[in-house]
Amino acid sequence: MIFTPYMGVKLLPAILPVEGGHAAIYQTPRYNQVRGIIAWAVRRKKL
Repeated sequence: MIFTPYMGVKLLPAILPVEGGHAAIYQTPRYNQVRGIIAWAVRRKKL
């Protein structure tokens, strides 16, 4: 239970602080485009 989170911390790169905080990370054009594609796919899951 300790090993997996520890490996995650060691393997993942350090996340740099972004000016604007949490909201600024998720309001980028690329993120909004991916979010739109995922929302479209979820709405049309039977397609």
